[in-house]
Amino acid sequence: FFMQTPEERSDGDPTTSDGVYVLTTRTPSSFGVAVGDRITLEGRVKEYYGLTQIEVNSRQSTVVLSSNNPLPQPIDLKMAALDWTVGEDVHPLERYEGMYVRVADAEVFAPTNYFDEFGITLTGERPFREAGVEIDLYPEQAEYDVPRFDLNPELIEVDPEEMGLPVEFVTVGSVVTVTGGLSYSYRDYQIWPSDLQVDLAEYQPRPVRDRAEGEYTIATQNMENFFDLVNDPGRDDSPMEDYVPDRQENYEIRLRKLSEQVRVVLGAPDILAIQEIENARVLTDLIFQIHQDDPTLRYAGCFQEGNDDRGIDNAFIVRTDRVNLLTCERLPGSLTALAPLSGQRLFGRPPLVLEAELLTDPTVRITLVNLHIKSLSGAETEIVQVRRMAQALMVADYVQALLNEDPARNVVLLGDLNSYEVSDGLVDVQGILAGDVDPSEALLSPDYDPLEPNLVNQALRVPAGERYSYIYNSTSQVLDSILTTPGLDAFVTDAQFSRGNADALHPWHE
Repeated sequence: FFMQTPEERSDGDPTTSDGVYVLTTRTPSSFGVAVGDRITLEGRVKEYYGLTQIEVNSRQSTVVLSSNNPLPQPIDLKMAALDWTVGEDVHPLERYEGMYVRVADAEVFAPTNYFDEFGITLTGERPFREAGVEIDLYPEQAEYDVPRFDLNPELIEVDPEEMGLPVEFVTVGSVVTVTGGLSYSYRDYQIWPSDLQVDLAEYQPRPVRDRAEGEYTIATQNMENFFDLVNDPGRDDSPMEDYVPDRQENYEIRLRKLSEQVRVVLGAPDILAIQEIENARVLTDLIFQIHQDDPTLRYAGCFQEGNDDRGIDNAFIVRTDRVNLLTCERLPGSLTALAPLSGQRLFGRPPLVLEAELLTDPTVRITLVNLHIKSLSGAETEIVQVRRMAQALMVADYVQALLNEDPARNVVLLGDLNSYEVSDGLVDVQGILAGDVDPSEALLSPDYDPLEPNLVNQALRVPAGERYSYIYNSTSQVLDSILTTPGLDAFVTDAQFSRGNADALHPWHE
């Protein structure tokens, strides 16, 4: 529970909190404590992952002095005139940690997630991933002169369960009024509400626009753990794993959902790069499902096995009425290349290179490289930083070789790049892939210009307020992108992000 110094006993210092979170070994009621009680207690003060709390182990440590006292007026955080530009100084919300607070009429920018939390901001603006090293996660990097990302201090998550309220499945665009204790958990300030009012917005996936006459469309889609029920030898894909469907019925539901994602939400693209699909068998099932759902659509697929322990890989599907599939192979050397420092395979999911011909008049040949870069897990370690840079450099060197041979070659890099359109301050993966690297923007950068001319990041065509493909810790970010050679960029008419899982409730992802 939360407790707060009565107003008449406050020290009056606006920079320090009058409240604190109390952690009991049993429920507060079993300690004889109720809302509105004035109490005295003894316990051990502890800083628990950024949250100051008092740990109380026995009922004898808590004495109720009086009951049914009026609660303090909640601090209106929207009206608190906080400075959000403090950088690495004390967080602006620290002064209210543990206190009774309120945020009225706040728009939800991050839907209910796996942990039953949703995200709002005190500025009313969507929070985006900005350039730089995360200030709290990598303090050991503070000595280096690289940009720092402040983690969007205006962002607050709401976790109804912490104070006993039921889970609220809240969609993006909903408006909430929340009152409760201000806490800190897993790098975010959170309100653990005693009262929550929700004006729920209806949410539907938002497709890309219809293609115009003469347009060809290229898309990328991470299908996230798209497994069937077969337990393949040498892979961690047993139905006992929580990312593998446990029944045929659930596998078929995913097939129908992903068919709709391809046909409707992505507008049946001419070429689709797929990440996190298990094998050729699953790809065949998906193509069959698409054709069942819309017999006018004819797709052909290509797939190559990689090194991932679980078995997730890259694939392409192309519309055979609009595209000729010429060749489809792993990027040369990527299956067996070794990572610096660790000596492990450089790529868990080797890049997949598609040579295709758009059936225009005359036809246009195009080279597409489907990427699923090493994730950001462990990105604070040198081993992961070096591996991510080596992956990006191998791809950039390959593209440079193609352009050296034919400067007019049409090349597209696309997929789940597990990096941002801005540098993360550690390794600027998208910058390396594009050949646009500023050594002052990252701890680790190549010692040569990896690509000339630079590629064009098509995500930058998307209006800033729509520029995200993923939401992590309630912060919107671009992990998935499409980069093109400059000559091909001249023919690009538009770039869009469809809206599906990123803005949807976590239970809808299955």
